[in-house]
Amino acid sequence: MNEAQTPSEPTAVGQDNNPSAGSAGKLAIILIAVTVAVTAIVQYLTNDDNEIQELLYMAYFVPIAIACRYFERRRALIMTGFIIAIYSAIFFPRTIIQSEDHQELYIELFGRWGLFAAAGVLLSSFRRGVANEKEKVLDVNRQKVERLELLMELSNTISASLKVEQVLQVLATRIVEAIDATYCSIFLLEDDGGHLRLVTSHSQRQTDWSSRLGMIIPLSELPHFETAINSKESVIVGGRRDGDGNSGGRIDEMLEAARSLLLYPLIVEGAAAGVVCIGEQRCWDRSPVSYEKTALCQTIVNQGAVAVGNALTHQALEEAFIGTIRSLAETIDAKDPSTRGHSDWASKYALMIGRQAGLDDGILENLRYAGYLHDIGKIGIPDEVLGKPGRLTQEEWKLMKKHPIISAKILEPVRISDEVKAAIRHHHERFDGKGYPYGLAGESIPLEARILAVADSFEAMTSTRPYREALTDEQAVAELVKCSGTQFDPAIVNYFLAALGRPAFGHLMDLEEERPAAG
Repeated sequence: MNEAQTPSEPTAVGQDNNPSAGSAGKLAIILIAVTVAVTAIVQYLTNDDNEIQELLYMAYFVPIAIACRYFERRRALIMTGFIIAIYSAIFFPRTIIQSEDHQELYIELFGRWGLFAAAGVLLSSFRRGVANEKEKVLDVNRQKVERLELLMELSNTISASLKVEQVLQVLATRIVEAIDATYCSIFLLEDDGGHLRLVTSHSQRQTDWSSRLGMIIPLSELPHFETAINSKESVIVGGRRDGDGNSGGRIDEMLEAARSLLLYPLIVEGAAAGVVCIGEQRCWDRSPVSYEKTALCQTIVNQGAVAVGNALTHQALEEAFIGTIRSLAETIDAKDPSTRGHSDWASKYALMIGRQAGLDDGILENLRYAGYLHDIGKIGIPDEVLGKPGRLTQEEWKLMKKHPIISAKILEPVRISDEVKAAIRHHHERFDGKGYPYGLAGESIPLEARILAVADSFEAMTSTRPYREALTDEQAVAELVKCSGTQFDPAIVNYFLAALGRPAFGHLMDLEEERPAAG
C-alpha cells in the first residue's frame, strides 16, 4: 500500500520537453517583448499627456497577464518585476522633473507598483491553482486508466488458466503489484468448512507465511477470517491500532510480518470459498488503506472470484471425467481378472517417469489419461483370447495386435488431446522399429508413447498372468535394462530407474528438448 502522492507542480511551458509547449513559450516571450516595447515607446513619447499615460499604465497589465498565463510562478513573477522596472524607468525621470508635488508622485508610483505586483501574484497563483487542479484531474484519470488496464490484463491472464492454484497465484501477485502491499496470501475453505488451507502467497520481502503453502489452519484460530467469511464483508485488522493489544491466535503471527491486514472474502456463486489476506508492514499514517485502494482490491478480488469459480467448475468436471475414464479402464481390466488394476498402475508408473524427467503439467496430464485408456481397444478382443492361459496362435496374436488401432478408433470422437490418442495408438511400438502397429522407430515414436511403453511393460512383468508368474521388481528392472535401445528408449528407462530409486545406467537427457511432434 503505497504512500499517498501529491501532484507535482506542473512544468513551465517554456521548460517543457514537449516541442509544441516550447514553441508556445518562445511565442509568449516575443509577445511580451513586443507589447512592453511598444507600450514603453508610446509612454515615452506621450509623457506630457496624462490621459494617454493612464491608458498606457493599464496596457502594462497585458504583458503581466501573458507571463502569468504561459510561465510557471517564479518566472512569471520575475517578468512582472522586469515590467515594473521598465515602467518606472520611463515614468519616473521625466515625471519627477515636471511634478511639483513629489510626495503625491511617490504615492502614485508605489500604488501602481503594488497593483502590478498584486496582478502578477494573483494571476500566477490562479494559473498555478488551475494547473494543479488540472494535474489532479489528469492524475485521477491516469489512475483510472491504469486500473482498467490492470483489470483487463488480469482478466485475460486468469481467464487463460483453468487451474485454481494458477488463478490464485496470479491474483495474489497482481494485488501486491497494484497497491504495493507487503504481501498477499490466499486461503481456501476445506470441504468441512471449518479449516482454511493456505493455497498461495506473494510477497515483496521474505515472510514465514510464504514458506507455509499447503498449511491447514482451524477457522477457530482465525476469528477475523471467520468474520469476513460469515459477513461476506472486508475486515481490517490492525490499522491505526499499531501495537494496541493482541488479537490472539494465528492473527498475532500474521501481524509479526505486517502491522495491518486487509481481509476480503472470496465469494464464489454466492458462498464464501476462502479469504484473500493483504498484509502491510508500513504504519497506517504512512500508508493508509484509502477508499480507492479498498475499491481496487475489491474489484480485483471479485474478478478473481469469478475466475476461481470457473476453475472450480472445470476442476469438478475434470474430476468427473477422470472418474469416468477410471471406471471405463476398470471395466476393461475386469474382462481379464489377471489384469485388474493394470491401467491404474500403468498410469501411476507413467506419471512417475514424467515427474522424474521434469515434464510440464500438460504432458503429465496426457500421461495420466493415456495410462488409464491405453488398453480400451481390448474391449474389441474376444474374451477367450484375452484370458487364454497358454501361448496365442498366430491368428490370435494378429487379433491382439489390433487393440491399439481399436483404441484409437474408439477415442476418435472423444475430446481429449491428440497427444493422448497418439500415445495410446503407439505404445506398442519398439525403439528399434520392430513394434506395432506402424513400425515406428526411435524419436519418431511420440514421447508419451515411449514413456507409456516402459510403464505398461513394467506393470505387466510384475503382475501374474494366466500363462506365467509375476517377475520380481529386480527381475523386471533387469529386463528393462536388457531391452533398452531395442524395445525401449534408454532415456525413458533411466528416468524410470531414478524414479524407483535405482542407479541409472546412462546419462539422463532432457526429454522436452528432444520431443518430436506427435504422430
